[in-house]
Amino acid sequence: MTQSPSAAATVFSQPFWQAASEQRLIRPWCAHCQISFFPPALCCPHCLETGWTWIDSSGIGSIYSFTRVFRAPVAGFETPYVVAIVDLEPGFSLITNVLESNFDQVRIGDEVEVDWAGSMRDLPVFRRASAAGRRTS
Repeated sequence: MTQSPSAAATVFSQPFWQAASEQRLIRPWCAHCQISFFPPALCCPHCLETGWTWIDSSGIGSIYSFTRVFRAPVAGFETPYVVAIVDLEPGFSLITNVLESNFDQVRIGDEVEVDWAGSMRDLPVFRRASAAGRRTS
């Protein structure tokens, strides 16, 4: 993509965007029930505790679902591109882009890892692990 929209940080998401500007992927984690979740909110969606915190994410996951976009939603987006739901740690998923030179090879279940390349360096995108020289599951 040649141009990406800016994300509007909220009181809950501001730490996520700050970490992303440092090319770190973090996730909300509830110490009470010991699960991760996304997006960040006032309380844990599982146990309703408000005492959750941010912890680092490995940035490794798998593609749960994806679509190939051939028609840009607004001017300035370079097509085609892949939008995917990536499952990371249990309970932590992101809707994101998968950067792939041959997007016809993207499959559900492909192992992916976070990448900070692309038009906005503070926006986490993913690459298939096989594209980085590792075996795809």
